[in-house]
Amino acid sequence: MEPTEHYNRSKRNLAIFAAILALVLLGGVTPEDSSTIFGFKIHPEVIPTVLSCVVFYLLYQFFLARLFQHDDIRSRTSIWFDFYIIAGLSVVVLVSYLIFYLLWQVAGLSPLALAAVFGVALVSVLVTLAVIRWSDLAKWRREAVALRKSTVAQRLKEPGWMLNYNPKATGRTKQISFKDDGSIGEGRNENEFRWRLDNNDQLEILTADGQLQNKFAYDPVTDQFKATRPARSYNIEGQVIYREPR
Repeated sequence: MEPTEHYNRSKRNLAIFAAILALVLLGGVTPEDSSTIFGFKIHPEVIPTVLSCVVFYLLYQFFLARLFQHDDIRSRTSIWFDFYIIAGLSVVVLVSYLIFYLLWQVAGLSPLALAAVFGVALVSVLVTLAVIRWSDLAKWRREAVALRKSTVAQRLKEPGWMLNYNPKATGRTKQISFKDDGSIGEGRNENEFRWRLDNNDQLEILTADGQLQNKFAYDPVTDQFKATRPARSYNIEGQVIYREPR
């Protein structure tokens, strides 16, 4: 399972605009006095402020995009490292804008006043993070996961599903249905005997002896359940549950 396109797009946009803001603050990018956008004249002195607002909003979107990823994606080391590198550098750029540009160059505060502002800002950030940690954001995410799981369960119980149980061979498909009591209806055998949704709303197919046969993630774009691990039986990869063509 991979991060959603929304997550990747948020990360890409944040990285681009944070880099542009950093270049503007460092003097590497300087807009011309005659620059225009959408017919409006751009004043060079407000470019950092505009870019900082954009970066702040994109950082907010990036946090939300990560918040609603599956837990197995959020806990993956590469995703965790990637998220905190991008988000951390963006925060550094925003703090640089606030302190070294807005307060020092524009407002003309003294070094002592800057240090006081930085201390207050740091404490505010730490308090905000603590509040977010224990706020309704976690509750909203749990409710979103519960709603998604309910939606997936309802979709599964609709008739017309096909299981491609051996993608390596031609014609290895069968009809499969999912009953309310957690058992497999059509297509039930020793390998596909029961079903359930895990905490991440992934579909788990269990064998007759209760072992995990395979695990599937729902792709709403293609309306398919795609295997996220090799099947226990014959080590088959790439199993797909899809809608029967009409």
